[in-house]
Amino acid sequence: MKNGWLYFILVLLSSKTYSQINLVQNPSFEDISICPTFSSKINLATGWDTLKAGGGGTPDLYNSCDIFNIVSVPYNTFSFQYAHSGIGYSGIITYYSPIFNGREYVQNKLINKLNLNKTYCISAYVNLSNASTKAIDQIGIYLDDGSIYTPFYGVANSVIPQIQSTSGIFITDTLVWTKIQGTFTANGTEEYLTIGNFKTDALTNTITVSNGSDLSFYYIDDVSVIDAHTKAYAGQDTLICSGDSVFIGRLTEVGLECEWLNNNAQIAQGAGIWVKPNISQQYIIKQDVCGMLSYDTIQVTVKDMDCNPIVNTETPNAFSPNGDGVNDVWNVSLDSESALNGFEVYNRWGNLIAMTSRASVTQINWDGRTTSGEPCNDGVYFYVLKYTDAKGTEQQMKGFISLFR
Repeated sequence: MKNGWLYFILVLLSSKTYSQINLVQNPSFEDISICPTFSSKINLATGWDTLKAGGGGTPDLYNSCDIFNIVSVPYNTFSFQYAHSGIGYSGIITYYSPIFNGREYVQNKLINKLNLNKTYCISAYVNLSNASTKAIDQIGIYLDDGSIYTPFYGVANSVIPQIQSTSGIFITDTLVWTKIQGTFTANGTEEYLTIGNFKTDALTNTITVSNGSDLSFYYIDDVSVIDAHTKAYAGQDTLICSGDSVFIGRLTEVGLECEWLNNNAQIAQGAGIWVKPNISQQYIIKQDVCGMLSYDTIQVTVKDMDCNPIVNTETPNAFSPNGDGVNDVWNVSLDSESALNGFEVYNRWGNLIAMTSRASVTQINWDGRTTSGEPCNDGVYFYVLKYTDAKGTEQQMKGFISLFR
């Protein structure tokens, strides 16, 4: 695979500059400021905390980075449980008899405020901890402007969550994650999402799963808020060389339930996948967003002969623009019959820092400066070179450049 993994990193970094399909920040609790090593540290997960307006208890954050197995994954003081995806999740008390109406809630500030009259698919995965003695039947997801509040460990029973797990069906599974999902039409003020038990003790249905003090503690993972009418996307038709791989579809999006078909057979699941066909193939993606199905196709053409691009790198993928006259410029050259469509350089955060698009250029030189002339710091940079070859076929070359001053 020619520069395949580098291309994937470039797409991953630069994708942060574009709108996301899932509006939940850090939906899998993977992005953390520092490693949690004890309980009550939900605020270490980017985008997550207790209630903005006050209350919400002291929810926990779990991550495999904890070497003490207090809030680690899969081992921790409450259970042994792998994440639904990745290496992290959160945990909340939904019922605890020693504290009257004792509750905990986790809250997320969405990436964007919801749009008026737009329908969204809301989902989250929950799992009962092994330390629980009680299971409940209605865990809720509530969306508002951030004004919901409770006493410190109190219950937010003054609101009705837009999404709730099914009444009468108790969530007792301590092994397999249970999905809570539903649709909701926004009024345009919703910017926060809150998860927990919104019923008082008197109205909470419980069943006993083991002996001990009455405790119902659930893990939460993979939370999503997605436009219910989001269409499936397989990617643009592409040409690859025999033996190469290519990434098709979207980068993995929590909340998008997708399966891939090839020759009428399911070959994979996920919003995007790598494929390495031996011959030209058509792939179909089937997407399910709260029961709303959509499909898309992509044609991957495999070229067996004469596949090498007409591009020659004249220097290694490293240079030192320090003015000593040695290896001060990184360059690539095009065949004289080829035409440049664009050359772009990105930093490690996916920000575009340098570019050129003059069709008359056949040799591209980069001196380690931004388009505005500022010198770039030492580090690894990613480039995308687009051109039309002598046969009129549009080509791309992607890779990395190491800059040392």
